[in-house]
Amino acid sequence: MNILKALVEEAAQRARGRSIRRVAIGKYAYVELDDGRAGLAYVDWEWARGSFEPPSSAEEAVQLALSYDPLRAAVGVAAINAAVNAGGQEADPLDLVRISRGLRVGVVGYIRPYVRRLLEAGAEVHVFEIKPYDDELVLPWYAEEEMLPQMDLIVATGVTVVNKTINRVAELARGSQLLVVGPTTPMLPEAFEGLRGALGGSVVVDRERAYRTITLGGGAGELLHSRALRKATVQMGATA
Repeated sequence: MNILKALVEEAAQRARGRSIRRVAIGKYAYVELDDGRAGLAYVDWEWARGSFEPPSSAEEAVQLALSYDPLRAAVGVAAINAAVNAGGQEADPLDLVRISRGLRVGVVGYIRPYVRRLLEAGAEVHVFEIKPYDDELVLPWYAEEEMLPQMDLIVATGVTVVNKTINRVAELARGSQLLVVGPTTPMLPEAFEGLRGALGGSVVVDRERAYRTITLGGGAGELLHSRALRKATVQMGATA
């Protein structure tokens, strides 16, 4: 399974003939196409090695998602999201699954609001992170190999698309439900063939405000609070 490749191929088709109107890079990359569609993706500045000039072709920009350079990859995923993120339910993906006491949940990336909700509902939660946290819930990322297949539900940040770990997370999630969440998430269930769960991403509804927020260093909280974005969710397979 190569989810990233499937995302790039489909988004490239949808972006064909379109050009990039403008790009902003801060905590998130913002890419706006000439037809007004726009998308976002998180930027991992710790691995950034310098600036670059984004291509003018939207189809070429989508291909940057395959890069291992975090700035290029973020611009590429933002271009994918500009091409594919539209519609969807105005619902949180966690609302689409049944959370029962004792449900085993793996959270890939410390998504604090979800961890809090899951714990309050009585779920057994394990968080997997690249960086160490002074929190007994948090395990190192390499524990995913053994533990994710034991989970009933896996919640992964959309940043896994940017850092190329989404393919392995999806393989490990074959026996459970998978939620991919956050503004970086591409809402294209066709790329997640054979999986069940939901993709909880975002749609840019106020381009000027989103662009300005990114250039001023704002993050997801500011974008959502200012209503530059709306949360949106599409389902994959069958939920339970």
